[in-house]
Amino acid sequence: MKENEEQLRIDFSNKSEDISDILDMCTSYIIKKTAGDLGSVVLSKVKWVLTELLTNAIKHSETSTSTILVSINNEEIILQKQDSGAPMQFYDSSLNQTISWPITNKLYDTSHIIYTSSTETLIAHIVSDGSIRFLIEEIEPEDVRESILTDMSEHFGLLIITKSSTEFSYLYSSDKKMNLFKSVFKREIHP
Repeated sequence: MKENEEQLRIDFSNKSEDISDILDMCTSYIIKKTAGDLGSVVLSKVKWVLTELLTNAIKHSETSTSTILVSINNEEIILQKQDSGAPMQFYDSSLNQTISWPITNKLYDTSHIIYTSSTETLIAHIVSDGSIRFLIEEIEPEDVRESILTDMSEHFGLLIITKSSTEFSYLYSSDKKMNLFKSVFKREIHP
């Protein structure tokens, strides 16, 4: 953790009826720790990402609990979701294959299109430690490839998180059998 950083840890039951309470706890904590000086745009983005991370836990983690961590320092707010479910996987239509964890080093430093909407493409860039850094590329509507649009619902949440965050990444720890989604927001102090 960074100097002056504080952290909230919440064990989430992976039940949809608990999402509202978790959102309230996290946003109250953030407002308190930022002394209300956080801009409303950043706070809204944090809520969107939290909602998507919690929904992701319910839909995909295949476990009964996930852990939400909220860290705050002078420059950033960091949201993390950890679970011990199955590793992430996605289909790369250009390679005609499913990519799943653990990642082999032959895929290090490669980029993969995992979702395309009418205006942007979500790209998963695999880094040398086997983690993913998610990126968005704006596209012209005529560049949309029909084959990519078939998997719209599964990865739309990742698109929302990536667009809302300053940085968004994923790491699967084979040693701990743990998924870690991390979303970072630069703090914008309210004038």
